Amino acid sequence: MQRLLVVSPFFPMLQIFFAGTVISQIQAAAPTEGYIGGVSLTGGVSIPLASFAETTVPKNDGYARIGYSLSSEYDLPMEGGPFFEFATLNFTSNSMDKSKLLQSLNAPEGFQINVGSYSSLVPMVGVGVQSQLRPRNRGYVEAQAGMMFSWIPALTLSGPNGNQLSNSSSAHGSAFAFGASAGLEISNRYIVSLRYISATPSYTGTVSNPNTGETIYTSGTQTISMLLVQIGVRLF
Repeated sequence: MQRLLVVSPFFPMLQIFFAGTVISQIQAAAPTEGYIGGVSLTGGVSIPLASFAETTVPKNDGYARIGYSLSSEYDLPMEGGPFFEFATLNFTSNSMDKSKLLQSLNAPEGFQINVGSYSSLVPMVGVGVQSQLRPRNRGYVEAQAGMMFSWIPALTLSGPNGNQLSNSSSAHGSAFAFGASAGLEISNRYIVSLRYISATPSYTGTVSNPNTGETIYTSGTQTISMLLVQIGVRLF
């Protein structure tokens, strides 16, 4: 009987680094009227970018699809100017494109793949600058850094008769993360924001063949870059 052991391509070896977020030509202004800082909660979509979203080059891609995101932020004005400091916690979840993943494996017709979703938890701190647009409305931009704790999903490849041919374990990784964001706060309560986050965690996992009992260890990196498009409210 022919045996097939497939190493999942979700441990890419190509790293794509993003840098160069620039905040320029922002004039100093008095603190926004009524703005005293506090806690906000936002949610929306998580859009994968660059290699995280690519599905064309095997073993260099993340196969991630648009998912969802949740963020909580605490911010506090800094004395004597338009600047503020903040801490934020971000959660994202992105499923994988099963059809593209099967194509990259060159699997014959009838083969099936079962795979979960990427998930990431990203605590960050940073500094922002704000500008009063209208009374009780403010625009802001932020620069931030922190850590990404990321989980890559388990993957199972099955043949036409349903027998499992390859099992790839879930894997956890972490890495330094950086990002930038911009937003609009209306009536000191309602928030519309864009947040960019990027990191390149390293992962170690296993791939096994249930038919032979053979198990191999795999390791690699995956650049996870996302744009979070969110709306929310300031809680207090």
